[in-house]
Amino acid sequence: IALDLFDNGLQGTFPDELGYLGESLERLDLSGSKLEGTLPVSLVNLTGLTELRLERCAISGVIPPSLFTLPKLKILDMDSNKITGPLPPTIRLATSMDRMYLDNNTLTGTIPFEIGDMTALTELYLNDNAFTGLLPATISEIPDLKELGLHGNALTGTIPEQLSRLKWLTALYLDNNELTGKIPAWLNGLTKLTDLRLHRNQFKGPLPHLGGLMQLELLYLHENELTGTLPDWMWMLGSMLELQLYSNSLVGTIPDEVANLRNLRVLYLDKNHLTGSLSSYFGDMPTLEYLRLDDNRLTGSLPGLLNQMRALRKLHLHGNLLTGTIPSLEQVKDLEVLYLDNNTLGGPIPDNIGSMTSLKKLHLSLNFLTGEIPPSVGELYRLKDLSLNSNRLTGSIPLEVKGLTGLRVLSLSNNFLTGSMPQEMGEMESLRLLQLEGNQITGTTPRAVCDLSEAELNVFIADCGGWFPKVQCTCCTSCV
Repeated sequence: IALDLFDNGLQGTFPDELGYLGESLERLDLSGSKLEGTLPVSLVNLTGLTELRLERCAISGVIPPSLFTLPKLKILDMDSNKITGPLPPTIRLATSMDRMYLDNNTLTGTIPFEIGDMTALTELYLNDNAFTGLLPATISEIPDLKELGLHGNALTGTIPEQLSRLKWLTALYLDNNELTGKIPAWLNGLTKLTDLRLHRNQFKGPLPHLGGLMQLELLYLHENELTGTLPDWMWMLGSMLELQLYSNSLVGTIPDEVANLRNLRVLYLDKNHLTGSLSSYFGDMPTLEYLRLDDNRLTGSLPGLLNQMRALRKLHLHGNLLTGTIPSLEQVKDLEVLYLDNNTLGGPIPDNIGSMTSLKKLHLSLNFLTGEIPPSVGELYRLKDLSLNSNRLTGSIPLEVKGLTGLRVLSLSNNFLTGSMPQEMGEMESLRLLQLEGNQITGTTPRAVCDLSEAELNVFIADCGGWFPKVQCTCCTSCV
């Protein structure tokens, strides 16, 4: 017998009568309702209950300790409520529990060592609570545990070595805690892992050998204090889909073997101390969609083979020491974000930049780019943010910018642009920020552009200051 009333808009408090629905009730699902208040202790009478699903309600207060005495309860889901207090030690009595989801509440205290007595568990999720203290080693006594989620708490200390016994573990989420020490080498023995997330902790030292995790698909180790080089074993994990190591202190180069990860979709190595040039073998990664290598010390030119990365959607290479010119990327039709700013790139902006019609953000500022702004930029009809400031661009603002009707940010400051502001800029109705200062632009600001200031344009900076301003502007928010 089941009572399924999920997502039905029920309101009010949890009625005590729920506990008197009979011993034959096996499944009670009130998830997504608006019921609030504490759980009635009378639920202990539902001795035949195998599933209790109360996620996304407004449950408050503590979990009744007697709830864990229900002899047949296999699934307990109270994710996304307002539950407070500690986990009661009576969890040791829930020896039939197969799956327990208590994520996204405000549970406090330490995770009780009695959790190891829940020996039937295969999935345990306590993410996004306020647990403190050490990670209990007794979790290792749950022999068939496959998924363990403890992220988003305030757990401290090291990962206990006893967890190496969890040979069936496929997913381990310990991220967003305050764990310390080194990433343990014994993780290499958990060969069924497909998802390992240890990011946003305080792990230090080099990466251990994890080459035995051949089924690993997601490896998140970012925002720690890891040192050393990118290890060779990393490029042998052929099942890898996402690899995130950003915001550490890794050094050395990115080897050509990165292309061995033929299924990789996400590679984030930004905000480290990586050196060397970009591998031309990136062009051999047909599935790569998101590549972030920004804020390192990479040198050399942009390889032309980037044009072969046809799945690429976001490319972040800003904040490096890259030289040479910007290669043609017209084959990368799905590219939405291109950040090449704050390098030492020279030469012109490619004339065919307008063929990249999926672009939403284009940052080329703080380089040494020369030549004129290509008219084809007006074909980037999806563009929201265009930053070309602090280069050596010449010529006038092309009339074709009027095609950028969705543009919110246009930064052209600190170049050598000449001429006057085109009247057509008044058609850029979505503009919020316009920076034109530090150029040789002259004349009077068109009335149509000033009309934008009365609508959505919040920041408008031009060379309209001093005794002899180059630009006459009555609507600028700042004159320099």
